[in-house]
Amino acid sequence: MACQARLLNGGPYIPYVPEDTCRAWCALATSLGISDIDVCSIDWMAPVNWRAIAGDDKGEYTTGYKGDHDQHNGGNFTGAFMPLWAGYLLVCGFGILFSIITSIMVKLEQMYGGLVLSSENFNTAGRNIKTGLTASVIVSQWTWAATLLQSSNQASQYGIAGPFWYAAGATIQILLFGILAIEIKKKAPNMHTFLEMVDIRWGKTAHLTFLFFGISTNLIVTGMLLQGGSAVMTACSGMHPVAANFLIPLGVVLYTWFGGLKATFLASYIHTAVIMICLVVFITYVYAVPGDYECDALNGLCTSGYKSAECTEDHTKQCEALGSAAILWERLAFLTALPRMGTATPEGGLTVGTDEVNMRTDCILSDGTTCPLDSAVGRFDSGMPQTITCGCPGATPWLAGESVGCATGYDSATDTYSFNHPLGCYSPGDYHHGPVCDNRGGSFITMLSMDGLMFGIINIVGNFGTVFVDQSYWQSAIAARPSAAHKGYLLGGMVWFTIPMALATALGLSSLALNVKMPSSEAGSGLAPPAAAIVLLGKGGGIMIVLMLFMAITSTGSAECIAVGSLLAYDVYRKYVKPDCTGAELLKMTRYGVIFYGCVSGCFGTCLYAAGLSDNRFGLGWVYNFMGTMIGSAVWPVAACILMPRMTALGAIIGAWGGMILAIVAWIATAATRCSNGMDPDDECAGAASFDCDTGTLDIGTLGNLKAQLAGSLTALGASFILSELVTAFQLSRGTAKLFDWEIMKGIKRVELDKDLGVPDEEMSDEFLGPAQKYIFKYGMGYTIFLIFIWPLAVITWGVFTKSMYVLWASVVFMWGYAAAFAICAVPIWESWDTISAVLTCKKTPVKADA
Repeated sequence: MACQARLLNGGPYIPYVPEDTCRAWCALATSLGISDIDVCSIDWMAPVNWRAIAGDDKGEYTTGYKGDHDQHNGGNFTGAFMPLWAGYLLVCGFGILFSIITSIMVKLEQMYGGLVLSSENFNTAGRNIKTGLTASVIVSQWTWAATLLQSSNQASQYGIAGPFWYAAGATIQILLFGILAIEIKKKAPNMHTFLEMVDIRWGKTAHLTFLFFGISTNLIVTGMLLQGGSAVMTACSGMHPVAANFLIPLGVVLYTWFGGLKATFLASYIHTAVIMICLVVFITYVYAVPGDYECDALNGLCTSGYKSAECTEDHTKQCEALGSAAILWERLAFLTALPRMGTATPEGGLTVGTDEVNMRTDCILSDGTTCPLDSAVGRFDSGMPQTITCGCPGATPWLAGESVGCATGYDSATDTYSFNHPLGCYSPGDYHHGPVCDNRGGSFITMLSMDGLMFGIINIVGNFGTVFVDQSYWQSAIAARPSAAHKGYLLGGMVWFTIPMALATALGLSSLALNVKMPSSEAGSGLAPPAAAIVLLGKGGGIMIVLMLFMAITSTGSAECIAVGSLLAYDVYRKYVKPDCTGAELLKMTRYGVIFYGCVSGCFGTCLYAAGLSDNRFGLGWVYNFMGTMIGSAVWPVAACILMPRMTALGAIIGAWGGMILAIVAWIATAATRCSNGMDPDDECAGAASFDCDTGTLDIGTLGNLKAQLAGSLTALGASFILSELVTAFQLSRGTAKLFDWEIMKGIKRVELDKDLGVPDEEMSDEFLGPAQKYIFKYGMGYTIFLIFIWPLAVITWGVFTKSMYVLWASVVFMWGYAAAFAICAVPIWESWDTISAVLTCKKTPVKADA
């Protein structure tokens, strides 16, 4: 045992972890079988302040940007590791840079690749995108800010179950959408938007219905992008969130305006490559790069040529590195074995730690003297009322340590208490000590997590909506050539899986294992990845996270902009304003639509920010969980539009609206049964059963409760299916409706009769599309069943993972990350080498029908 070697050697000890404390922690570590880490090399009672490491001049903690911009300038803003001007340069400069790069790339393809930039090409990219680029586009536009940020929040809440259910629950939609991609080629080869398909089959009322759901989906997705992006830019540079909400879409609008869908695709490849390279760096650093001497076991170092003075100096420093999956497992195991901080017990007592760590409960008098706490009832957070009684008159209750580091232990404004430590003040939410509620054995390293499973179900339902009802995914399917559509979605789904799975398993769990100061409000805003990255790699890690985030935001944002621009051009202007419009007019309207949506996005993002100011429980996680309730009811009708000839217009309309209404009712009704602080009445974790639970309140907390969101999401999808099928069955039985003739969909006309360049006619034949349909159905359904059922069921018997089990788990994730990064970076270049070489040699390549 590394800690035993330190004790036997008589030290050295890191500050504020004396021998008695080290001895107690070492005994606990021995009982847990911990052997790879020295638990005495970490001050578990002083969570690491990542903001101070980032270079924050104030070195203090805040939960969000609450003041005016003048009060927080540049590097003085709490947690900022880059000056204010650098934040503005990043947001504005990257947009301009990508506008220039993508415009040049599109122009070069026009000169040497035969590209013609018509309205058709602007909105469909010529319908000849190959497998690799299709996959990279899917990965890029499916990598939201939430993919990078919210997935790590799930890891910090539910352990390894969080990243798995985030990844698996949002991968299957991409795999299954490949089935719809082939159906598009077979049944509606000339469509531009999925609403054209709805209109020609079900008419105007259904068209307007699903236009509402389509635009709502785009707004929710864009809103989450801006929520995550503005939160990180504010924390990292001090940029005002309102400025970030309007400036982030600016760069996206610029290059989307110039190059359309083709520019979006080309930029998406660059974005994906950058994201995957950064991901590989992070997982390598977490699992393969060890710390310095202070992280080494003390045993033998001081007697084997390692100078005694250096030994003493290095081993008085705290270890803030990992280096292997085994070390990560041991840190998490020790963390959950420590007592939870600041929670009341059913008997009315208070848990503040152990005697060995010099934390005690005191009351303080005006002269600075203390007296014992007579009684304490209540949780020490802003969500529960407290009843605190001191044993002497005139005293103020607070939690005090051996030395005075806090000006006061109690904040009446937030109704919270602080733990006093020589390194600063800490609130209970800053700690990650104690078992995880509703996880097997209270462990982070188990798939048996009830809350993790509930999140997984919400994730599955919500993401069906954000794929099947989002025009950007239909647009990618339309743009892909027939031979690439099914394979591109399959490859894209399997590559995308590794981003939330590998990144959150690495950084999300690292934010816990490294004992980072990360309350739930910050984690819910998406700050777990930059916090862990900064602790591991310093400012460089934070810059890499910001770069990844900006790549994700601009890529998905450009896809949403061109998607909404297409909807406004084809489904508003062409449908209701000028049906006989020309291609040039459609091109102009699409560009106007892109600009319009960029402005709307900024306004909507600002509204979400304002809602978060009024209640900090309203964040990225809240909106993410709500999307299933809002748009889940449109999933089955939209899918049935191209899959099921029996679905009627009335069935689709009633299913969509009825499902949403019932989902909102179920959501609100369930929320009303939750405690006023958002907890569950039957939740006995952290002594919650000992308090009176006030139900019947509807606010951000109760409406954001996981079970309330689960009820809404399941009702949306289930009620929509039942209602639409019942109405359809009734109409068919009465003879008021008939099966749809798929040939009618081929009546969707292009405005410009451009031939798809480089797409051979045989790829559009039934002889080619039939096997492709069987291929994607076989592998799409197969991988879906594997991810959702076989994999989770296979590890149920593992219970709480042993160290060797977790090492195996991490090894699979690690290798998947490397393989995915190589595939998604190399395949598009390999497939497009003819065009690339033509550009490099300045030779025009004739486009062949059999290319």
